[in-house]
Amino acid sequence: SGKETKYPYAIEWQHIVDYTVEPKYDGLAVELVYENGLLAYASTRGDGIEGEDITQNIRTIKTIPLTIEGVDPIPEKIEIRGEVYIHIDEFEKLNKEQQDKGEQPFANPRNAAAGAVRQLDSSITASRRLHMVCYGVGIIKGLEMKSQHGLIDWLKKARFSVPEDFELVSGIDNVIKSIDKIEKKRASYSFDLDGVVVKVND
Repeated sequence: SGKETKYPYAIEWQHIVDYTVEPKYDGLAVELVYENGLLAYASTRGDGIEGEDITQNIRTIKTIPLTIEGVDPIPEKIEIRGEVYIHIDEFEKLNKEQQDKGEQPFANPRNAAAGAVRQLDSSITASRRLHMVCYGVGIIKGLEMKSQHGLIDWLKKARFSVPEDFELVSGIDNVIKSIDKIEKKRASYSFDLDGVVVKVND
């Protein structure tokens, strides 16, 4: 719809855009690939073209489903993108253990998570109590996804962890309010965050 202006042949178009707002988790970017509902392989983002194969280690993270359930239809293929991270309290425990063993502590939770995912020994990865939050997709075959809000709903139904305080809002003023809410809560989150992600919902 449009609104007439003082110019006789001009229309000032005003369209309210829907956005999603979510905390930006500070972890290791990972992609999970499911074929016919089964976790086929997982990789790091790498250079954006080619990443490391971390499938065996990813299978040890309890919050990552090995099979897609709870949704219908099951996509023929879907690439699910997200962030592997470690809770701040677990990171502090891990660093204390490192120091007790006379080993170098990790600089930050992101480095601890990245190092754990790249271990040659999967049992070390399993011991780190890692988590993964999912927020995006790449290739999808056999499923239509029209919005970011719809994707997050689908991920929740399929038992994937999704961003805390994810919100769907209309108009940029409400985006700014959502960012302010996350900023005020920043110190109370159980994970490190390095910003806020805003996406056009469509």
